[in-house]
Amino acid sequence: MKQDLACLKKAIIDAGRRVYDRGYVASNDGNISARLDKSHILITPTGVSKGFMNSADLIIIDYKGNVVKGKKKPSSESLLHLRIYKERSDVNSVCHAHPPYATGFAVACIPLNQNILPEVIISLGSIPLVPYAVTGTEEFCTPLLPILKHYDAFLLANHGALTVGRTVLDAYHKMETLEHIAKILFIAQHLGNVNKLDDKQVQVLISRIEEYCVKTHQLVPKSKGEFIRCILESLAFKYKDIVERIKTITGIKIETLHIVGGGSQNDLLNQLTANEFGIPVAANPVEATALGNILVQALAKKVLSSLQKGRELVANSYPLKWYKPAY
Repeated sequence: MKQDLACLKKAIIDAGRRVYDRGYVASNDGNISARLDKSHILITPTGVSKGFMNSADLIIIDYKGNVVKGKKKPSSESLLHLRIYKERSDVNSVCHAHPPYATGFAVACIPLNQNILPEVIISLGSIPLVPYAVTGTEEFCTPLLPILKHYDAFLLANHGALTVGRTVLDAYHKMETLEHIAKILFIAQHLGNVNKLDDKQVQVLISRIEEYCVKTHQLVPKSKGEFIRCILESLAFKYKDIVERIKTITGIKIETLHIVGGGSQNDLLNQLTANEFGIPVAANPVEATALGNILVQALAKKVLSSLQKGRELVANSYPLKWYKPAY
């Protein structure tokens, strides 16, 4: 399915600014891409800071690496991105950066495979170390391939970090989680103790989800993908429960559900929510709280004449993505 080019460009530019602002890249380092359709991807250029990109900087290339549209040269690691898309049909975005703590572990050749935080165990699992290979070559992909289908985050020996996701934001968030756990582990090591969750504790975490599924007559998840879907479906059910309570209290019939914030970028969650409610779901904007704060300040400074003008400004700046019930 072809993705909206303007939306993908904005998502990549936003992600580039985030990795730069957080210090995950220096100078012109790093690269981000997104699957555009079955034959093309959108990718960042080489020689351009990821914190200062504009729409014209991004390049469309085909699956042979040929530039289809764009004036700049694509990332030298575009071969790696293309190989990932060929191997993983579920991946729609790739993010490569050099976050300091994660890259420190990569240079030390230490994988992040210790069970420390439940959130990371569920969302990323173990984060393996990919053996060193020369960047920008076909050989760079070779050591990644045997484990590519089993993980969504990787440490690249003596190089940096790599994450993949369903969306640009998803791939970026995994990079953020990867650096977060690396920093926490580094601090814990220097404090003199790392309290690891043993196999039994990890199993308890998984068992509680399984037991709840049995109790509520749901299919018990087995694979990582099934666990994630179970969590997303649970969120959709919870959304419906809360909205039904609101309807009971207010008597208001809700014909469209708007989802804002980070969750608005999760296509599967939004579609499951639309299916569960039986009504259309509109997603966006992502930075809803920040936008609300800006609007309040703009109204106070009389930059905007009314709240309605502010709402129109947001609507024109962040087009909605719609999800219709599948049944």
